[in-house]
Amino acid sequence: MSEILNNSSNDVADVVFQQDLPWCSTLNRSPLVVQLSHFDCGGIAVSACMSHKIADGYSFAKFINDWATTARHVDFKPSPQFNASTFFPLMDGGPNILPINASPESQQQHVSRMYNFSSSNLRRLKNSITGIQNPTRVEVATSLIHKCGATASMENLGFFKPSLMSQVINLRPLIPLDTTGNAACCYSTIAMTENEIQLSNYVAQLQKVKQQVRNELKNLDMNQIVPYALGKMKGVVDMMEKDIFDIYLSTSVCNFGLYSKNNFGWGRPIKVTYKKYPVKKSIMLFDDPSEEGIDALITLPEDEMLIFQKDKELLEFTSPIPGTTK
Repeated sequence: MSEILNNSSNDVADVVFQQDLPWCSTLNRSPLVVQLSHFDCGGIAVSACMSHKIADGYSFAKFINDWATTARHVDFKPSPQFNASTFFPLMDGGPNILPINASPESQQQHVSRMYNFSSSNLRRLKNSITGIQNPTRVEVATSLIHKCGATASMENLGFFKPSLMSQVINLRPLIPLDTTGNAACCYSTIAMTENEIQLSNYVAQLQKVKQQVRNELKNLDMNQIVPYALGKMKGVVDMMEKDIFDIYLSTSVCNFGLYSKNNFGWGRPIKVTYKKYPVKKSIMLFDDPSEEGIDALITLPEDEMLIFQKDKELLEFTSPIPGTTK
C-alpha cells in the first residue's frame, strides 16, 4: 500500500479499481461495481465505480457516506430519493461534453499528478489575490491550476491559445438534497488573452459567471430549470466544438465529507482519490484529510505536464503528493 500512498503519479492507484471499468461504457454492465483490495501489509482499499447515467458526484458521495454509516450502525436508514426524473426527464440526444475533450486512442500521452493545497497555503493564496471579496478555496485553487496549465500550454505551443474551462453547479437545494441522479448545471469561463488568466482577473470572472448562473436559476420555476440547464450545456458544447479554445474540464467534490463521513468501522480513510479522468486537460478537486485543504488531481498532455510541474508559482502554494514529482 505504501507504494501507492507514496507516489505522486495517480496512475499507480489504478490497481485498486476493477481493470478497464472506470470511465468506460456501462452498456451490458452493472451500474455499480465495488472492489475490496487487501494488501500484504494489512492495508485495505475500497473502490467503487457508479455509472454517470444514474448519479452525479454529489449522489455518489452521498451513497458512499450512507454505506459507511450503515456499516457502523445497522439501524441507520438511508434516505435517497430516486426521483430525479421528475425534475430531469429522460431524453435522447442531449448534449455530451466528455467526447469533445476525450481522446481514448491517445490516453497513453496524458498523465495525472496530484497536488495538495494545505489550508495555510490556501490562506496565503487568497491573500495574494487583490480586489476580490471572499474568494473560496475552490475558486483560488482552480484559478491557479488553470493559470499554470495555460502557461505550460503557451510555452509548449509558442503562443497563447484562448482557453475555455467548463465547471458545474449542483442544483441542490433548488431541488431536494436527497435527490439521487444527475442534477447539475454547466457554466464556463473564457480567457482570450494572457492577462485574463492572471489570478485576480480569473477569480473575478469565476465569481461573476457563477453568481450570474445562480441568480438566474433562483428566479426560475421548477419546470424551467431543465430547459435552462440543457441550454447552458449546449452553449458550452457549441463553444467547445469551434476548436479555437484550449479546453479544461474542472470538477469539485469538496465539502462532501469524503473523509469525515466515510468511516466503515476501520477509522477514517487515510487517502481518497479518483481514477484518472479520461480527458486531455482536467482538474478534479476534493478535500484533503483535514477537510480544510484541497487535493487536486490534474491530467494534462505529458509534454505540458513536464512544464506544469516545474511552475514556480504552482510550487509556491502546493506540494506534490507525496512530496516529489517524478
